[in-house]
Amino acid sequence: MSLARTAFFQAYKIALPTLFGMAAWGLVVGVAMIKVGLSIPLALGMTLLVYAGSAQLAALPLIAAQVPALVIFATALVVNLRFVIFSAILAPHFAYLGWAKRALLGFFSGDITVVLFIQKYPDPAYQAEKLPFLSGLLIPSWFAWQIGSVIGIFLGSQIPPSWGLGFAGTLAILCICLPLMQNRAA
Repeated sequence: MSLARTAFFQAYKIALPTLFGMAAWGLVVGVAMIKVGLSIPLALGMTLLVYAGSAQLAALPLIAAQVPALVIFATALVVNLRFVIFSAILAPHFAYLGWAKRALLGFFSGDITVVLFIQKYPDPAYQAEKLPFLSGLLIPSWFAWQIGSVIGIFLGSQIPPSWGLGFAGTLAILCICLPLMQNRAA
């Protein structure tokens, strides 16, 4: 097996425990999009174009309240400022790539994938396996999010309000974070 394939599948194995939590969090956001009144096509468009659950959840009440688009955009931007930090963390590792490839990596990178990548590669020195390793984290995470979100979108209208789904977001975040706790400090 090539170095790239080995790195990709090693990352996939590392990311595997977090994928259920990603899908659960996507499901919660998918349901929320429908519950605020987005149509299925709009919700599907949002989940594909806005790969950021916290920004989606921050924007949804504003969309429901028919707040001006500039306020919704500004809110999502502020909520996602942490991605600037992620970019600063990853930039030294992938400075050799062109702007478009780095932007694509930035779009698909998320909280968990950056943490898992930095745990494996704290040194920014070039290593050929870094890009396939990061891809092995990003691709399964993106698919888990999309699958969960799409299921949430289609099931959202079927879930009665009496179920009180307020706790579901907390459970989804716990599913993502618990596998990362490898020692007492974590």
